[in-house]
Amino acid sequence: MRKLKLGNIPWLIVNVIHTIFFVSLSGWNIYLLKVITDYGLAREMDKVLQTAQLMLAIMLGSLILDSIGTLLKSKYLETSLKQLKNHYIHQLMEQDITQLQKEQCNIYRSNLTNDFDRFEEKFLFNVLEIIHMASRFLMSVVIVATVSLYLVAVAFAMLVIFVFITGKTNKPVQKSEAKKSKSLQEYTDFVNETLNGFEIIKQHQLQNLRFDAFVSKATKVQKDNYTVDKQSTKVDALNNFIQTSIIFTLIVSGILFARSAEASLGSLIMVATSFGNVMWPLQRFTPVITQMKGIINVLDEFDKNLNRPFIDRHIRVNDFQSLLFEHCDLGYEDDPQPILQSVN
Repeated sequence: MRKLKLGNIPWLIVNVIHTIFFVSLSGWNIYLLKVITDYGLAREMDKVLQTAQLMLAIMLGSLILDSIGTLLKSKYLETSLKQLKNHYIHQLMEQDITQLQKEQCNIYRSNLTNDFDRFEEKFLFNVLEIIHMASRFLMSVVIVATVSLYLVAVAFAMLVIFVFITGKTNKPVQKSEAKKSKSLQEYTDFVNETLNGFEIIKQHQLQNLRFDAFVSKATKVQKDNYTVDKQSTKVDALNNFIQTSIIFTLIVSGILFARSAEASLGSLIMVATSFGNVMWPLQRFTPVITQMKGIINVLDEFDKNLNRPFIDRHIRVNDFQSLLFEHCDLGYEDDPQPILQSVN
């Protein structure tokens, strides 16, 4: 399942192209902010008016692209989830008949409902988030590069630091997500078992016992859900504190550096705005990656549940019309060494 984790690739590419256009317009607007400031200080009012009209047109274009982007994201999520579920169903249909018993069906049902919903929310949606954040980061880097290449190196150093922080802090979330998936599966099994045996429960007056058991299962699900949220909040709080401290220091340093290089007021505003645009992707980068790494283990559970076991059956027949061998080893049952190998 991991090979399909990115979902529908054609629609993903469409979303990437759309994001590049959208972010490029945003970057162009930031650059024009520098231009219009410099024109204003030089009292070139005709050029100020022309630039303002261009900025207004860009803003309208961005609004249209943003509306289109909402539809494209919905289409990507819809087609990706269908593709993943179709693959799951296809693998499920190739299971041995013994794997499709009632107790196993509850596991498959839980995967196709609870787990896929969580995967959509915490992975597929975040794939689009990562694309948007990466595009904004690169756009800001390109703008900053027009002032100083030193500031570009600083921005990439920040990215490396935050990737390192993410790798160190996401392990507790992964364990909590795996535990939550198991408790959801047990809860789904219990509900199906209760519904299927409802008549027997009524006949033997087991309602109170089943109710107490239901409360226990539901409480466990809520507790595991709370644990996941608590771990994610702790990780996010620590990461955001570190990131905000570093980014605030670097924004001030970047402005002071641009000022010492005798850059214009427009350039100073552009640097400050660009670093502000860098701030949001870097702050969101760590929690998004943490969520994605935490939920990816669900796909491993899918593969584990869909792993078809090798079943050696002894079948006795009275007669047959034809016999076909495909890479079979022939020999005696009590002798481990075959007489003929790979018979066709």
